Amino acid sequence: MQKNNHFDNSAKIPKWLLTTDEYTPPKDKDNFWQKTLFSITTKLIFLRHHNYPHKNSWLNPSEKLLFIFLTIILINSAQKIFFPLIILAFSLICLSTLNTKIIISILKPTLISTLFSLIIILPSLLLNNTRLFYLPFKIFITVLLLAYIAQTIPFYRLSKILRLFHIPAIFILTLDLTLKYIVILGDTFTNLLISLKLRSVGKNNFKYQSLASISGTTFLKSQIYTKETYHAMICRCFDENYTPVIKHKFKLKYIWHTIVIIIYLLFYFFSEGYFL
Repeated sequence: MQKNNHFDNSAKIPKWLLTTDEYTPPKDKDNFWQKTLFSITTKLIFLRHHNYPHKNSWLNPSEKLLFIFLTIILINSAQKIFFPLIILAFSLICLSTLNTKIIISILKPTLISTLFSLIIILPSLLLNNTRLFYLPFKIFITVLLLAYIAQTIPFYRLSKILRLFHIPAIFILTLDLTLKYIVILGDTFTNLLISLKLRSVGKNNFKYQSLASISGTTFLKSQIYTKETYHAMICRCFDENYTPVIKHKFKLKYIWHTIVIIIYLLFYFFSEGYFL
């Protein structure tokens, strides 16, 4: 009988198993995760869905790039203010034809760089420099034109444009792979960040350590992608050359483009007073 009583007492369920476990995790602010995810996803959306807004433009991307680079050289070599003012007026007219998001994305880096250059040259006021605002003004127009290129020429056209300008193939290869793997590794980083956010319960006091772990995992994935790309290029007999798919043929519009460039250069020289 004693053995049976001992067996019955040991078979009883402990009280702590019968009580409900009420656990309320402390609330944690999601601003860190949300800001990180938002900044990454916006950059990825920009790289993926970067469309060419003016498909019916009379200048193709390569001609536009060449014309804008010529304009930047002329602006920075100009000694008088008249020619940069004309370019600024024309640039603002072209800018007004774009949608609001593109205008904001163009003006934001332009204003930041102009303000930064203005702060740097402010001490020259003590020297009574009469040409104080020439540098910020030229920087404003230059960055405006470069931001316009970045927003209106899609990234997938850059490798073709650079190859047409006879840029070395190794540079084009590096740029092309960089743009593609920024998107791939950005997706990996975003998925890891979302999975960590979903598995986190309560307050996480080690957000930056978790972010460092995600960055390390992404770095390891990049090494794997690098090896896979290298072996794929060997298997496909890549010879380090980028050949343009479309070869340029002589068109009537090239004559008009040449005439416009000649008139454009003559206008620059007249505005600088070389023929006076």
